[in-house]
Amino acid sequence: MSVSRVLAPFCSSGLDVAEDALSIAGVNSGDIVFDLGCGDGDVLIASASRFKAFTIGVEINRKLCRRAWVRVKEYGLQHLAQVVCGDLIYFPISRANVIYMYLTSEAYSLLKDKIRFECKPGTRIVTHTIPIPDWEADEIVHRWCSDKPYTIYLYRVKGSRGLKGVLDLDFDLEFNVETLRLSLNIIGGNFMEVLNKVLN
Repeated sequence: MSVSRVLAPFCSSGLDVAEDALSIAGVNSGDIVFDLGCGDGDVLIASASRFKAFTIGVEINRKLCRRAWVRVKEYGLQHLAQVVCGDLIYFPISRANVIYMYLTSEAYSLLKDKIRFECKPGTRIVTHTIPIPDWEADEIVHRWCSDKPYTIYLYRVKGSRGLKGVLDLDFDLEFNVETLRLSLNIIGGNFMEVLNKVLN
């Protein structure tokens, strides 16, 4: 896959919907939350400000990355939220306790094997509006916000090989570390803190 592929058009979740989705997932201050396709940062803000969870957003659009980082700084959440500008397909996700996604069915089809392979059993996967194809959700919640309906799907990973399995298959760790370093240099952020959360 090309690293420049956009997996979904930008469509903001909104802070209220983001807070609701994270609440359904049971996010707390001990969690590490990844927002895959973080857009302008609604989930980052909601997760870090309300739930005090360390949150990493991954976004391929540099303008949206910069906007998300500006918002993180405006809220004074740099200690709890970081933004990585890059392709979420190549971003290591094994350290996440919760993964939030607002993508397309096609994107979820591409990510299913990655999630099953890298994530720990019990990792909570939350999707907004669109379910993951062929996966049975553990919980489906229908809500209204500003007179518009939306649906939250909650999944729990049942089993996986974890990051060790990835490394056993000669996962290109140096490429990912350098990609993270270059990405964080573009938008600002604490590289070592993100690296520790992602890989340790």
